[in-house]
Amino acid sequence: MAHRPALNVVEGTDKGKVFHLDGKDAFTLGRGHGVDIPIMDIRCSREHCKVERRPDGYYLSDLGSSLGTRLNGKKLKRSTYQRLEPGDRIRLGHTTLTFVPGDAPAYRASTPAAAPPPGTGGFPSQGPGLEDPFALDFDFGAGNPFAEPAPRPPVPSS
Repeated sequence: MAHRPALNVVEGTDKGKVFHLDGKDAFTLGRGHGVDIPIMDIRCSREHCKVERRPDGYYLSDLGSSLGTRLNGKKLKRSTYQRLEPGDRIRLGHTTLTFVPGDAPAYRASTPAAAPPPGTGGFPSQGPGLEDPFALDFDFGAGNPFAEPAPRPPVPSS
């Protein structure tokens, strides 16, 4: 039985959904009406990112989204492409998807992939199209409905 390349939603409102990546060469992800893969997440842009099939594999690109696209915790630079590897985690807003290559020929390797270098936390080294994962570009202001409430100060005893 052939396995189809797919994106599996593992976190977020759409958790449990599977989006197969066959039938076309490019898939747009976002919360807009005309996208190929709809993501129901308020922090996701209408056209957030794109997954593109090429002869040597699948590639991810941010489409200028407001809050960015993260691949394995690292923010993608706009208009650059990063090759997807089996198990890669793609983060759009509060939604996380994992990439499953299925039986795609570009991912049939006779030798297993090398383990990530020690001290990298399992993430690939910073390469072209990836920014520092610890950059202070987050937005946890009052508009975040998922933010923890601030602790109340102690009440002075009288």
